[in-house]
Amino acid sequence: MFILEDEPLIAIDLEQILYDAGAHGVDLCFSTSDFLIDRLVGVDAAIIDLNIMGKSSIPIIQQVREMNIPVVVISGNPNDISGMVSDGIPYFVKPFNGKHLVASLVTLCLDPSMAKTV
Repeated sequence: MFILEDEPLIAIDLEQILYDAGAHGVDLCFSTSDFLIDRLVGVDAAIIDLNIMGKSSIPIIQQVREMNIPVVVISGNPNDISGMVSDGIPYFVKPFNGKHLVASLVTLCLDPSMAKTV
């Protein structure tokens, strides 16, 4: 599991939610400059904040989707994620319900066709 989130408390909360749900490994990344595509090798799914330190993470979301890795997008601004709906990307507005986010990840991982290429 991979998380790209610039707010450490939210990232750590997400990490704990995933471990509580049975995840065996979670890789946290706090900035787009720390992101390396190599970090995604062997990743089952990703949770990516749409806005990382004032920069859009859409290019990273596209890269992840091109690798057929299921992605769930999170954002603190509901206006930012309106485009996600048309792309069929599951999204959650902060604050979100951890159980709903986990359920979405499980659904994506069970049905790889949901991680369609952009």
